[in-house]
Amino acid sequence: MRPRSVGRFLRTVGHLRARQISGQLRQRLFPPGASSREPPRPPNLVATRPEVDFLPAPPHARVEPPAVFRLLHREVDFGERVDWDFRGEGPLWAYHLHQFDYLRDPSLSAGPRTELVLDWIARHRRGVGWDPHPTSLRLLSWTKLLLGEGRLVTDAGARARVRTSIARQAAHLAGRLETHLLANHYLSNLLALAVVATAFEGAGLAAEPWEA
Repeated sequence: MRPRSVGRFLRTVGHLRARQISGQLRQRLFPPGASSREPPRPPNLVATRPEVDFLPAPPHARVEPPAVFRLLHREVDFGERVDWDFRGEGPLWAYHLHQFDYLRDPSLSAGPRTELVLDWIARHRRGVGWDPHPTSLRLLSWTKLLLGEGRLVTDAGARARVRTSIARQAAHLAGRLETHLLANHYLSNLLALAVVATAFEGAGLAAEPWEA
């Protein structure tokens, strides 16, 4: 490392908290990927539907099934199947692809919504979608879909796969809190874990670290 680079590095580190430094190291040493922790059974959804419905999708997040996405005013047509590893529009666009807030569009029907969720579960086992921030916002989006009437199909097997994936993602997120960034990213991590812990029970969720 050049002397100038060393000086810049030391000046940067000098303003960080200890937990931010350790978090930066963890982010670099352990790339994102699916958690190997599988719940023994799908957790039960115990939260009830809210009296006031959740907000619809934001204007900058839209999807036209099967795989046309309009995110951040940029459209990408994947054809017949989503490329969940797509990075062609940059990391922010990719984050929005994996956040799934576009599924809150009231014009969408339960079938296409569920197909996209199950396709992500089956085909995106590792990669940018497992970064803590999109994971946090996806947990909120999927929990809202499960709580909303008619948002997902009523098929018990499909809904069980979604609940199992939520438990797995929450366990993964609990071990990758964004202490290296803090601020709004860290807040979204904690909010997602609090919502999951409140909305679901069973499969060991009560013993998970976010309820400590």
